[in-house]
Amino acid sequence: MTVTASQTPSQTTAGPDSRGRAGPRTDPSGPPPRRTAAGGEAGERSAWAAFVRWRDWTIPVKLGAVILVPVVFAIVLGALRIGDQVDRADTYRDVDRVVAVTDSLRRVINWVQVERTKSAVLLTGGYGDIAGATAGERQSVDYARQQLRNAVQRADFTSEVTRARYADVVAALGRLDALRTPVAAASVDSATAIEQYTSVTDALLDFDRAAVEEIADSGLAGTAAALHQLDAAQEEIRYQWAQVAVGIARGGLNAADTAALRTSQARLDDHVAAFVSLATTEQRAEYERQLAVPAARTRADLLRLVLVGPATPADDSDEEEGPAPLPVAAADWDVASDQTSARLSAVGATLGERIKSESDALQNAASDAAGLASVVLILALVLAAAIIVLIGRQLLRSLAELRRGALDVARNRLPAAVARIRDGGQADIGAVEPIAVPSADEVGQVARAFDAVHEQALRLAGEQAALRANYGNVFVNLSRRSQGLVQRQLHLLERLERDEEDADQLDTLFQLDHLATRMRRNNENLMVLSGSEPGRRTQQPAPLADLLRAAVSEMEQYQRVVIQSPPTVLVVGYAVGDLVRLVAELLDNAAAFSAPTTQVTIASHHTDGGSVRIEVVDRGIGMRDDEFADANRRLADAGTVDASTARRMGLFVVGRLASRHGVQVQLRPGNQSGTRATVLIPADLVTSNVVDLPPVPPRAPAPTTPPGGLPRGTTGPANGSGPATGVNGNGAPGAGRGVNGTGHAPNGTGPNGGSNGSNGNARGANGTGLLGGTGSRANGAPRHSGPAHGG
Repeated sequence: MTVTASQTPSQTTAGPDSRGRAGPRTDPSGPPPRRTAAGGEAGERSAWAAFVRWRDWTIPVKLGAVILVPVVFAIVLGALRIGDQVDRADTYRDVDRVVAVTDSLRRVINWVQVERTKSAVLLTGGYGDIAGATAGERQSVDYARQQLRNAVQRADFTSEVTRARYADVVAALGRLDALRTPVAAASVDSATAIEQYTSVTDALLDFDRAAVEEIADSGLAGTAAALHQLDAAQEEIRYQWAQVAVGIARGGLNAADTAALRTSQARLDDHVAAFVSLATTEQRAEYERQLAVPAARTRADLLRLVLVGPATPADDSDEEEGPAPLPVAAADWDVASDQTSARLSAVGATLGERIKSESDALQNAASDAAGLASVVLILALVLAAAIIVLIGRQLLRSLAELRRGALDVARNRLPAAVARIRDGGQADIGAVEPIAVPSADEVGQVARAFDAVHEQALRLAGEQAALRANYGNVFVNLSRRSQGLVQRQLHLLERLERDEEDADQLDTLFQLDHLATRMRRNNENLMVLSGSEPGRRTQQPAPLADLLRAAVSEMEQYQRVVIQSPPTVLVVGYAVGDLVRLVAELLDNAAAFSAPTTQVTIASHHTDGGSVRIEVVDRGIGMRDDEFADANRRLADAGTVDASTARRMGLFVVGRLASRHGVQVQLRPGNQSGTRATVLIPADLVTSNVVDLPPVPPRAPAPTTPPGGLPRGTTGPANGSGPATGVNGNGAPGAGRGVNGTGHAPNGTGPNGGSNGSNGNARGANGTGLLGGTGSRANGAPRHSGPAHGG
């Protein structure tokens, strides 16, 4: 059973039926329609798939993603910049270590040169205790060698050449240790000693040149290369010092010594020229200033005398002839050479300090740059974070206000305003509260646009309410006109029924009478659809049994209805008419959606709380669970008129009538098949007074035209004292009442009634209503509602 407008079950119509299903509706006695499952289950999406759908991210996540990319790039670039500065600082720190190595190396070279000169002179002069005489120089060499070893251990050479040259230095210093023994024993001549000492200084200078190449900074590399050339020049001066000193001690130089001096002088000139080309203007000026002393010029003059003076040709086979004496005093040569060497050492010390100071400065600058870059990066990140937080907070606050306001309008304010307008209120456009977004940016513009949409929606709701009101007036006018015509038709049928003596013709008139009653109920449904109150109302309480019989009398297939014994209670008068129509709608739909051979049962019970529960049960095709849910939802919310109202007018009418009086109507499956409609009448609509009438037992269905001329639906007196006696006969004694309220004979009188004609005071089919009166009930109660209590 489905609650719809009353329809004949044998009809087949196209389009959606009263249950909301599309397609034709056929005879309900056939098999129920097949249920089909629509759609398939959506597959589960993984977390990664949800993450990839970046369009569905929230605004804070999207802002975070937009901000994160440049922040990460800034951090990476800043870290690279800081790392570069740190690397530069480490490089300059390595330069410091290399400079420390070259300083230690220079001291080793200096003391080896001093030891070489003194040992050669002592060997030439035949000094007895050479080891004791050179003990101090040897200790100085050993100390400087240990310092060099410590400096090399702290340094980190990147070139294999440098490490190889240091290995040569270690080997050369080993040879130096081996050389000291024959020198101390005077078992080696001065020329051999000078040569072997010179091989040690050459290894040291080679290592110095390789160490200089470890300095990668261009500014420092030039100064370091100039310093190396200066050290090489110092080696030539010290070498010349030793050679000339040996010649003076020996009494002259041979050709080989002179050639060695000339070669050394050529190397000296090359080293000086290289120094001049590598040194800066300031460094060259310092070099010239230091060597502008008289001692340097004196040494150059003395060396020139040595090189141009007479010399004996070198002849290794003739040792008899001695070398020519030198025109140079030993003291003058030693002083001039020592001061010149000291001046070169001073220039070298200046360049070494310059390299060290510049390296320290560059190292500090690189460290400061790294620190500054770190500070700038941190400050930039803090500033960016502050700006992001400030702007993002304002943007997110505006978006949150927009979202909150929009949801409030969509869920609360607009539905409440529309409901107020639907209930008859006015659409107050000026009272629209704008969304609290004061900014003039895009978010604020969206908020203003939404306010405009809100106003337009209220305006449209007002226009729709006015349109519905106009349509409601149209329905009311049509219903009232139709009701007037139907009422006139019913009066005409009453006259025909009173004057008709043919039973078959009278039965036809009864059928027309029921059809007219249904038409009147449909017109009243139009009144309900329009929101107006119908004209039929009663102010007197009525028994529940009469209410049920009145509902049965307003349907065409009343013969199929079985009324189980109702409780003897009274229903307040102002709700009787609406409850009669409500139950009639349920009965009509129960009969329409069940087979013609089945019965529709009405059961009613008086509950402990004082309410009354009425159940209408059919044996029809029933409904699916989702259809039950939809139907119950529409019954609970019958205040909204939409496009489906015309197709489900029964649902709407029942729900609207139930909502007027707080009656609860619910549909659920029957015990075996079909549908069970439960109507719960609240206790405030049921009076405490009971009707002093015997209960009405259920009856079996009766033929349309009963034998003996009884009116439609009459099987004989249910509670009376005898059967009716024909169409025009007198009614049997007693106060008999038919199950469907047809009472005694249609035109008969009461007990021992007054006339056999058609104008007696009948209590039959066309007799008085529930509360007296002729034809339709007094105070608007429906016709054919049950036995009369009036005259």
